[in-house]
Amino acid sequence: MKKYLFVSLLVISVLFSNSVLAQSSNSLEFSGGIVLPGSSSNGLNAHIQYNYQFTDDIQFYFYTGYSSWDKFYVTFREDWSEKQNETLFRAASSDDHTLIPLYIGSRVNVHESSLFNFFITLEAGYSHLSFSSYEVNKVVDPVSGVVTAYEADTNTKVEVTENLIGIGAGAGLSCRITENLTLVFSYKINNHINSKHYDIFSSKATYSAFTLGVNFKL
Repeated sequence: MKKYLFVSLLVISVLFSNSVLAQSSNSLEFSGGIVLPGSSSNGLNAHIQYNYQFTDDIQFYFYTGYSSWDKFYVTFREDWSEKQNETLFRAASSDDHTLIPLYIGSRVNVHESSLFNFFITLEAGYSHLSFSSYEVNKVVDPVSGVVTAYEADTNTKVEVTENLIGIGAGAGLSCRITENLTLVFSYKINNHINSKHYDIFSSKATYSAFTLGVNFKL
């Protein structure tokens, strides 16, 4: 994990140095918020992003950061019967998720007013994902034969890491506070396309996030 953070900081440092030397109108953005992975508990994220001003309405950007959330849940269904009245059960099949992204993208202003700019984003990149995976066992009452629960077997814990390619899209609002300072609120939805453990359109391959950031003009 330290290797990915070092590479990310090195790239941002180089871009920052080039921007200062060129005295451009590019910017550096710090943001954080809530990450909402599919079928999972909510988590938190933090990002640092370098923005390259291509035109008045178009920016290209690079960002990295850190996202963390806990459990991913799987739902199990049992056939109904006179004894088996409860038919849906939910259990956590993995936990302790961390995600480190290295993404590039573009931000396009689509509406501007005196108070804010409305923009859309498109992006793609690489992510390093790690989590703990468990086998889930069915719990059956030995007397009645009724299924009472599904539970993760902590003795089957396996540490999983994946190197993933992803795509994403989003939208947001920016509000200029001063000549060099802007507040940015955004929503993004991203999808991992090459996991060995889940399908591209599954809930585990998809996550979204609400973030609030501060953009500093360089």
